[in-house]
Amino acid sequence: MVNTQLIRCPVCLVSQTVKQDISPNQQLHCGNCQRSFAAKNGLPLKEDSAISYANNTPLTPASVVTTQPAASRNVIVTWLLGFVLWIFTISKARPYMASLKGPDFLEFYIIVFFTILVILILARRLWEDTMHVTLIALLIFEGIGIVRYIDASAAGMHKFQIMFFMMGVGGVLFFVRAHHTNNMSWSSDCSSCSSCSGCGGGGGCGGCGD
Repeated sequence: MVNTQLIRCPVCLVSQTVKQDISPNQQLHCGNCQRSFAAKNGLPLKEDSAISYANNTPLTPASVVTTQPAASRNVIVTWLLGFVLWIFTISKARPYMASLKGPDFLEFYIIVFFTILVILILARRLWEDTMHVTLIALLIFEGIGIVRYIDASAAGMHKFQIMFFMMGVGGVLFFVRAHHTNNMSWSSDCSSCSSCSGCGGGGGCGGCGD
């Protein structure tokens, strides 16, 4: 006989049955609210607990929780929305970036990074916490850097070391949970560009892209 326990979904609080020996990191899928969560984040509820019964009536699960990997709500819809957001962001940012000199672009790119990071955290909570969402955020951030490189190179700028460094480190940070990035700072990257001369003009700083 398989030992079971009652766990309440942390989102909709519906009590449902799962195996007692599951891993704390095992992803559970709530059949009631359709959200996924780790077993350790579920709210424990023992079968013999007084809370398990209301007026001596056993608590009946509204649906069954099955153990499975976190899945996308709809991969096609997620990527379609991501593509639309990518096009919108690039189309709005590209004309603005054309007028920026190297150090100014780096400050702008830092703001872009943290803006996308905040949106990513919200999307993980409100939409879905899957690799698809993270990859879309990464592509938007890297896409802005690539567009800057193409346009700035065409304008005669040629020093992009700091921008490439930001693209690399920033891309990695998208895969790190928010509480791991609280102490991160990009201020040194921006300040290091302040020594650039002739930024933005022919052969100047691209971002930074000197």
